[in-house]
Amino acid sequence: MCRTLSEEARQNLEEYIKLVCAGVFSMAYLDGKISDAEISEIEKIFDRSQMDSSAYERVAQYMRSMHSISVKPSEVAEKFAEKFSLF
Repeated sequence: MCRTLSEEARQNLEEYIKLVCAGVFSMAYLDGKISDAEISEIEKIFDRSQMDSSAYERVAQYMRSMHSISVKPSEVAEKFAEKFSLF
């Protein structure tokens, strides 16, 4: 990030990154494994997001931690809607 964020904005960004990572991982893991092709596609998603290096490292950390977490895409969607829904 180029600018300084308020504490609330920083926390929201962290939660957003975590939920996006959880959602992407949970969809890729639906068949019980994540292939090299899926990893490549996941990397492309985050490469296109133009994150700074510290945000990208947090994404990498979250994705590594996801290997030990079993979460359904529907659960991630519910959490995302609760936190970020505009309606």
